[in-house]
Amino acid sequence: MASARTGGIVILVSLFVAAAFSAHAADHLLISEVVVTPTAGEFVEIFNPTDTAIDLSDVYLTDATFAGGGTYYYNIVTGANAGGGGFGDFHARFPEGAAIASHEYQTVAVAGSTGFFATYGADPTYELFEDDPSPDAIPDMREALPGTINNQGGLTNAGEVVILYRWDGATDLVQDLDYVLWGDKEEAVDKTGVAVDGPDPDSTPTTYFSDTAIASQDVTSAVAHLAGDSYTRIDKDEGAETAGGGNGLTGNDETSENLSATFTEVAVTPNGGSLLGVGVSVDDVAISEGDGGTTTFVFTISLTQPAPPGGVSYDIATADGTATVADLDYSAASDSQVIPEGSSTEIFNVGVFGDLKGEINEEFLVEIGNVSGANAEILDGTGVGTILNDDPVPIHIIQGDGWSSPLEGSVVATQHGVVSAIGPEGFFLQTADGFDDGNPDTSEGIYVFTATPPPAPVSWGQAVDVTGTVTEFYGFTQLEDIVDISGGGPAGVPWPIVFDAATPSPDPTTPSCALEYECYEGMMVSAAGLVVGPTQTFGTDPTAEFFAIASAGPQPFREIGAEYPGFQGMLALPPGVPVFDGNPEIFEVDPDKLGLPNMTAKPGDTYLVSGPLGYEFGGWEIWAWDQLAITPGASVVEPVRPAGPGEMTVASLNMYRHYDDVDDPLTQDDIVPTDEFQSRQTKFRRYILDVLRAPDILGVQEVENLAILSALASDIQTADPSVIYSAHLVPGNNGFGMNVGYLVRDTVQSVTVTQLGFDDILVGWGYKLFDHPPLLVQGTWVGDGGPGFDIAVMNNHTRSLSGVDDPYDDFAREKRFQQAQSIASKVQDLQTVEPNTPLVLVGDYNAFQFTDGYVDVIGQIRGEVTPEHNVLSGPVITRPTLADEIERMPPGERYSYLFQGTHQVFDHALTNRAAQPYVTGQQFGRGNAESPGFLILDDSIPDRSSDHDGLVLFLEPASLLFADGFETGDTTRWASTTP
Repeated sequence: MASARTGGIVILVSLFVAAAFSAHAADHLLISEVVVTPTAGEFVEIFNPTDTAIDLSDVYLTDATFAGGGTYYYNIVTGANAGGGGFGDFHARFPEGAAIASHEYQTVAVAGSTGFFATYGADPTYELFEDDPSPDAIPDMREALPGTINNQGGLTNAGEVVILYRWDGATDLVQDLDYVLWGDKEEAVDKTGVAVDGPDPDSTPTTYFSDTAIASQDVTSAVAHLAGDSYTRIDKDEGAETAGGGNGLTGNDETSENLSATFTEVAVTPNGGSLLGVGVSVDDVAISEGDGGTTTFVFTISLTQPAPPGGVSYDIATADGTATVADLDYSAASDSQVIPEGSSTEIFNVGVFGDLKGEINEEFLVEIGNVSGANAEILDGTGVGTILNDDPVPIHIIQGDGWSSPLEGSVVATQHGVVSAIGPEGFFLQTADGFDDGNPDTSEGIYVFTATPPPAPVSWGQAVDVTGTVTEFYGFTQLEDIVDISGGGPAGVPWPIVFDAATPSPDPTTPSCALEYECYEGMMVSAAGLVVGPTQTFGTDPTAEFFAIASAGPQPFREIGAEYPGFQGMLALPPGVPVFDGNPEIFEVDPDKLGLPNMTAKPGDTYLVSGPLGYEFGGWEIWAWDQLAITPGASVVEPVRPAGPGEMTVASLNMYRHYDDVDDPLTQDDIVPTDEFQSRQTKFRRYILDVLRAPDILGVQEVENLAILSALASDIQTADPSVIYSAHLVPGNNGFGMNVGYLVRDTVQSVTVTQLGFDDILVGWGYKLFDHPPLLVQGTWVGDGGPGFDIAVMNNHTRSLSGVDDPYDDFAREKRFQQAQSIASKVQDLQTVEPNTPLVLVGDYNAFQFTDGYVDVIGQIRGEVTPEHNVLSGPVITRPTLADEIERMPPGERYSYLFQGTHQVFDHALTNRAAQPYVTGQQFGRGNAESPGFLILDDSIPDRSSDHDGLVLFLEPASLLFADGFETGDTTRWASTTP
C-alpha cells in the first residue's frame, strides 16, 4: 500500500494528482467483500472508489437490527435502541483519525485480528474488538454507543445485513453509504417516512426519504457461502441502484441495489482485489541515499493478473514530497509505459543523489495516472520513495519541531553531543555550544536508554557520539537499541534553560516556544520556586514526583470554564463557554530518577533544582541531577475550629476507596490486607476526632459497606467515650462496591435514613443514573439541650469528570447533567413538602463551585446556571435557590482536592433558605489533600487519611431565635467575603 501507518491507523501521505477515474461523490464508500465462514475469519471489507482520501472518523458499521424490538441503527441519534452488544450483533465506529486512501481496500476482522491472521496469514486493517490478552498493534473499532460491541460480534451465516453509514453526531438523520443483505430479509431495514429527532438544537423531527420496500429488496445470495468463499462485489457502480431521492450520502437509495447481480461468490481475497478484473499498483521503496553519486530507486508496477490482449498502459511521474528536486534530493522522472499482454510487472527508475548532510528521512512520490486497458483500474497509484539518511544527525534534527521525532524508527548516529546527566539506565546528550541550530522550537537534548548503567566512555562533560534507534517511549523521544557509543574527549556542558515566571508560559495561547515543554525535552533545566502538589505515590514508587511552579506563588487554583483547549482540541466549544488556561506553568520534579537521594515535598515548601527535562506518564518532569534543595514550609495539617456552645456541625468526607479485608462476591471489590485495613480505620478515627472534631452528622463517600462504618464508630467511641456514633449505609448501584453513608452522633435523635433515586434511569442509555444514589438523613439535633432542631442532610457523590471533554461521546456530560437535574428535583420535592426545615447537601460532587464549561453540576443543583456558559444545560428546577457555602470562604481557602498541583473544590455544602440564617462558618479539615500520598498507611498521624480534605459546616440553631421561634433579625453574623 502506498500509505503510511501511525499507531496502526491508516493516514494518507499523498493524494492523487492524476485525472479522475470515477464519478462517485467525494465521500462515497462501498462494502466490497463479506466473509461469514469460518467464524475466526469473518470480516467485512470496504473500498474507496473515489479519487480522494476519506476520513472514517464519522463512519459506522453494523449488523444490528431487530424489528421486533424496534431496534435500528438509525436510532443512534437518540442514544437508545440502536442495536449491538449482544447476541453476536455489533454496532461499531471506525477509530478516530482513521482514513482510507483513494482506491484502497480495508478490512474489519469481526472475530478479532488473531483469528483473521490464523486464517489468512495477514493482518486486517481493524479488528472489531481486542481479542488478545494484551493490546496489539491492530486498531480496535469504537463502540457506536457504550456497550454496542461489548467484546463480541459475529455474522449470521443463514441471513444477515451489513450496513455502512455516516453520522456527524449532530443531525437527526444518518446517511447510508452501502447496504448488503444475504440469505433472508429478517434483518432488512426500510426507513421510509420514519421521523426522528436527534441532538440538533431544535425539537422538530426530521423524516427519511423512501427506501425500497423490504419485500422488493434484493439479496446477494439466498444461501450462505461456504468456507473459503466470500460475497465479493463485482460492480463498483452498484448496478441498477436507484439514483436520487434516497437516504444515501450521494442521494441514492442504497437499499435498492440489485445485490444478486453486483455481488458474486468467489474465493476470499482479504485486503483488496480488483473489482473489474485487473488492478494496477505501484510499490514503495526505501533505500539509504549514500555519501555521493546517484542511487537508483527501482519502483515495481504490478498487475493483479497478467495483462489482457492489448496490454495495460499508464503514465507515471515523480512528484515532490519532503524530498524535492530543487534541493537536489532526487532527479525528476516521467514516462508512458505499457505492460504487454501476458506480463504482470514493469519497473520505473528514479535517481537519488547522495550527500554527507545529517537530515531527516525524506520522501518523494511516484504517481500513476491515465490507465487504459481492458478491465483495468488503479488499486494503489502512489508509490512512496523514502530516502533513508545515513549520515550523522544533530540532536535538533532528531528532535524536530513537532511532538514526535521525524526520524522515529530510524537508526541514526548523533553528532556534536555532550553528556549532560547520567542515570542508572541511561544518560542525556545535549548539543555542544556553537553547534545548535538557533531555533527555539527544536530541543537540543535527548535521552539515551541503555537499560543498565551506561558504559565507558560515558561521563559527565564528555563529548560522545551514539548510534541507536530513535523511539518515542510513550511520547518521550529517546535513543535505544544502542549500536555504538564512542568518546571524543572533554567538552563543556551548555548552561541550563532557566524556568521562571514566564518560562514555561502561564498562558497556553502565548507559549514560550511553539510547543511548550516539548522544545526543551532532554535539555538541562534549572528552576526555583514553590511546591504546589505533594509527593505522589505509585505502586512501584511510593515516594515519587512532586508538582511545582518556577515562581514564588501564589498556589495555582482551578478557574471557571473548560480546560484549554476544550474538547481535546478537536471541535470548537460553543462561543459563550469560558476557557480555563489549565495552569500550564505547573510541572513535576523527580528527586531520585537519576540516582540522587530521594526527598519529599508538600505545598508551601520551596525548592531549587537542576537537571534534564524528562517526560513520563503524560507529565513533564525535571529529573534532579546537579542539585535539589527543599525548604519546608508550614504544616499542612490544620484542624477545624471547635464548635461553640449551641453550634452543631454537619460534615463530609470522601474516604478514598475504603475497602475492608473481606471478599464480597456480589461486587468487584478490592480485598485489602487486614493490617492495611486496620491502619486506615485507625487513621480515619484520628482524622474524625482530631481534625474534623467529631461532627454531629458526617456524610462519607467511597466506603464499601455498613460493617466498616460500624467498626469505625466503635473505634471512635473506644478512643473517646463521649463521642457516640451510629452508622448508616444503604448499598447503591456501583459494581465496585463503593457507597455513601453516614456517621451520626447521639446528639441527633429520631434519625431516619432514606435512599433516593436508586431506580432512576439515564435517559438515552438505559443504565441506572446513579452509581451512588443520594442518601437522605433526617433527625433532630439536641446537642445544646434545648427543645431540638430539625435538620435534613442529603449526601451526594456524582459522576467523575473523566471523559467530559470527549467531543464525540457525550455519555459523561449527559450523566453528570442528568444526575444534577435529578438531585435538583429531589431537593425541590423536599423544599415543597417541608420548606421550613433546614436542608444541607454535602458530598463529593466531582464539580467546582462554577461551571467546568461542559456541565455546571453545582449550578444546576443550586438553581443558578448560565446556559451559554455550558455545552450542556437545562431548565432551573430549584426554587428558592440554594447557597454554596464555599462562596463565603476566603478565596485562598477554597479547595478540598488537588489535581496535578491545581487546587480545586470538589466537596461542597449547599444550604436551603431555611438553613442559611443559622450558618456560622465553614472550614476544611486540612491535612489530606496536601500531604504526600505515602502517609496513607502511617496510622500514628491523621495526615492523608484520604485524598480529599473533609468539610465541616457550623450552624447555630438557637442564636437567631427568640423563645417563641421568631428570628432576631441579626443577619450580619457571617458576612460574605466574595468580592
